[in-house]
Amino acid sequence: MTEPRIVDVVVLGGGVAGLAVAGLLRQAGVGDVCVLEPLALYASQASARNAAMFLPVERDAVTTRLVLRQAELLDALFAGSDEEWLSRTGALLVSSDASKVGALHSAVTGHGFTCEVVDRESIVARVPALKDGDARFGISVSASGVLNTHGMITLLIERARGLGVLLRNDVGSTRVECVAGQVVGVILADGSRIATRAVVIAGGAWSSEIGTACGASLPLTPLKRHLHWLRGDEAEDLKWPVVWSLDDEVYFRPESGGILASPCDERPTHASVDTIEEADAKDALATKLMRIAPSLLERGVRRSWACLRTYAPDRLPVLGADPRVHGLHWLAGLGGQGMSVCLSAAEVTVAAFTNTPHPLRDACAPDRLIATMEQR
Repeated sequence: MTEPRIVDVVVLGGGVAGLAVAGLLRQAGVGDVCVLEPLALYASQASARNAAMFLPVERDAVTTRLVLRQAELLDALFAGSDEEWLSRTGALLVSSDASKVGALHSAVTGHGFTCEVVDRESIVARVPALKDGDARFGISVSASGVLNTHGMITLLIERARGLGVLLRNDVGSTRVECVAGQVVGVILADGSRIATRAVVIAGGAWSSEIGTACGASLPLTPLKRHLHWLRGDEAEDLKWPVVWSLDDEVYFRPESGGILASPCDERPTHASVDTIEEADAKDALATKLMRIAPSLLERGVRRSWACLRTYAPDRLPVLGADPRVHGLHWLAGLGGQGMSVCLSAAEVTVAAFTNTPHPLRDACAPDRLIATMEQR
């Protein structure tokens, strides 16, 4: 058994959220910070197995504000880099129902985004695959596009290391050690111990298990979602925007010479690493594409994979200190918006950690979930 090492903060999880919060904690001057990633590669689960879409059109005000702030933080992260953080392909959100598009248009313009209402003719002109589908109305959001996930991950790791964050990967499962309601350390899979009085749970689908093990259970549910890569036949595909159906919750976009699509399925799972493709996953996609873009079914699915999206019951992130265990902090429940809010969510977590005012602290605090649990 190795000798204990003492650090000020241990971040459990080396995905984009964990890497982001580690860097921000160091910038806030909290002392030594260590990131523990259970797997061999950083940001290899939800951070890497997503559609990388930046779509600043959210149904709730909290997530919308996080997405808006994320754009500012990404501008800062990529400042001085030769790369851009976003490929501005734009997004086309479509429906067979004019009222859905009208309501969304009002919400988008209310948040200050430039968008354009488009008719059936314009929809088909932009994305010919929609010709035989039921999309009749739509809005085009120019501020949307595809995130540079590789660049984000690389820069977050470089920033963390440059700020002196200790990064440890391939450590296996970890357990938060508590004494008399106070975090005192983290036990690693090999039995070694890191002494600390503060832990940030940023473990994605692992988060609920970590919290439960130290007496701080929260209702965080990992849901499995599938993505499918379809064969690309036409050079025109590369010019398409992100397409999202407001009716069936299905999306597709160009990707690596093909089409990346998802039926936005949400399947409960009891395993935090359950990314095995379900037998009927392609059927779910086919059913939805048949309504919006039936011609895409002729492309054929070349590859499929699953990923986990972790949600709180109200679908808002869980950010901040846990009142039940002193020194325990949450950065979890980012759902399907992890790549679009990881930096801004980390900023809220750090604000709570340092007891600094932030307009979203109360809305995202774990207290709201704890109160609901206690009422049952």
